[in-house]
Amino acid sequence: MQDEGTTLTRELRNTGIDIIGSVPWGTHFCQFYQTRKDLTEILIPYFKTGLENNEFCIWITSRPLKVERATAALKKTAENLDGYIQKGQIVILDASEWYTPSGEFEAEKVLQAWQEKEKEAEERGFDGLRIAGNISWLGKEDWNDFIQYEALLNDGIYNQRMIGICSYSLDKCGVSEVLEALSTHQFALIKRRGKWEAIENAERRRIDEELRQSRERYRRLYQEAPVGYHEIDREGKMVRVNQTEANLLGYTVKEMVGKPVWEFITPEQRELSRKRVQEKVEKRRPLAPEGIERKYVAQVTGIRSTLQDITQRKKAEEKLKETLAELERSNAELEQFAYAASHDLQEPLRMVSSYVQLLAKRYKGKFDSDADDFIEYAVDGASRMQKMINDLLAYARVSRPQRPLEPTDCQAVLDRALRNLETAVEESGAVITHDPMPQITADAPQLVKLFQNLIGNAIKFRSDKPLEVHIGVERKDDQWLFWVRDNGIGIEPEYAERTLRVGAKGYIMKQEAAEKVVEAIRKVLSGEIYLSSKMAQRILHKFVEGKPEVGGSPIERLSDRELEVFQLIGCGLGTRRVAEKLHLSVKTVETYREHIKEKLKLKDAAELVQHAIQWVQSQGTGSFEAPS
Repeated sequence: MQDEGTTLTRELRNTGIDIIGSVPWGTHFCQFYQTRKDLTEILIPYFKTGLENNEFCIWITSRPLKVERATAALKKTAENLDGYIQKGQIVILDASEWYTPSGEFEAEKVLQAWQEKEKEAEERGFDGLRIAGNISWLGKEDWNDFIQYEALLNDGIYNQRMIGICSYSLDKCGVSEVLEALSTHQFALIKRRGKWEAIENAERRRIDEELRQSRERYRRLYQEAPVGYHEIDREGKMVRVNQTEANLLGYTVKEMVGKPVWEFITPEQRELSRKRVQEKVEKRRPLAPEGIERKYVAQVTGIRSTLQDITQRKKAEEKLKETLAELERSNAELEQFAYAASHDLQEPLRMVSSYVQLLAKRYKGKFDSDADDFIEYAVDGASRMQKMINDLLAYARVSRPQRPLEPTDCQAVLDRALRNLETAVEESGAVITHDPMPQITADAPQLVKLFQNLIGNAIKFRSDKPLEVHIGVERKDDQWLFWVRDNGIGIEPEYAERTLRVGAKGYIMKQEAAEKVVEAIRKVLSGEIYLSSKMAQRILHKFVEGKPEVGGSPIERLSDRELEVFQLIGCGLGTRRVAEKLHLSVKTVETYREHIKEKLKLKDAAELVQHAIQWVQSQGTGSFEAPS
């Protein structure tokens, strides 16, 4: 089904004119005549048919066929014309009464009058409006205005329940007038050699061809759609069904059309379907929005529905549910096994390790060199196995259910992690710095482990250079981004994706256990973690926590580099010393100082230094160690 306008134009009405036959509502055509007989040959059957088909008829006539002659001619063929006139189904008026009641032709008023008559036809229960107008009264001075009126009528009538014919006298029309009249109508009737012929408007012919092609595309789309489609009337009977739905249900289209829709569903649901259809068709809806006076109420004339075979989708969904359930069960069993296996292996491995170490202590040097090598290999293997089991146990513990996330002070968490690593930090000579830490929602003990693993990993795999580790943090929209950066040995790019994978071999083997614990903790914290590394330069871990619990401050407007400059200024360093510390040019540092003043709305350099010192003291972190 189309929208209402399209449906109207496709509803055919019999014109009563043999050469034309039936035309859709919204048809506007013209007739070129020479004699009174020419007029009656076309208009008498035209109006007779309209009366018989329950249409409201208005005949605007003029010389050479005045009202009296027109009425008499119609009465000869239309039975009970007096009865039609008495009940007001047909009105025959002189052109002066309709087109020029004030003495002048006013196009807008005439167009408005046609609209009112079309509305009247609907209100009085007629199928539509059938009109005709003779233009013989028209003078040359009104020709241009009338042609414009015809063009407006031609456009406006298209989606209305109206059919109109305009009669032009060839005695008053030259070639240009004939062409202009034809251009404002869909087609014209003209008599040649005693026979009427229809001449199509070229533009109208083009439009009709485009419409035909459009209908054909729609027909194919409708019939070949991947889903079933049907339309039912107010009684629930099928009025249209596409081939796809017929194939899905195992019927032909002919077998389905005309039958109630509930006949094609399971018996236990038929009564419910019938009630639902009845509820929908009986529901009346106002055409005007709330608060506006309603004069018309829409009535449901039919229902359109689609039908889709979702069998495969349902099977896929069930298969996915089964797979997910199996995966969850398998993961739970695997975690339980990992925990139990790592715990149960501790004791036998401890015994093996102890006796191998005792063997090395008592008998090293008492056999040949091969025996000493074999003992050394056994001791080293036992030690490595002990460490791997400890790491597996740590991972299994982290993966087990945790406490709910709570507001957590990251500064306190980091301090605790650093206290746990105090000995390792002192032995390595590492310089640990960090940004101001926020308050977030997290599991504090797990977050301690996360910081401890990342910082401990940096210490363990440091290079020959003095170790520097920096813990950074930055707010990203509604998240906090943390990172741990160091200048250690790093990881070669080809191994980067393997750092968080169980069972990695080769170069990464030394770091994989700690990284896997980090990944497990990350899952507990509901964040993300990833790695960026350059060989012998740095290893960078980032993990993101969800929504922040503290509001923004002016300091948070600073970028990472601006914050570093600001902190160094607060530690008492001048522009040149800051440039040396950060490996920047003096000019670049001066630019950063200006940006910081603008963002923090500080007046001058003195206020910037004072503000920076106060902020560093308030943090109490000693984030940067001023060089001597």
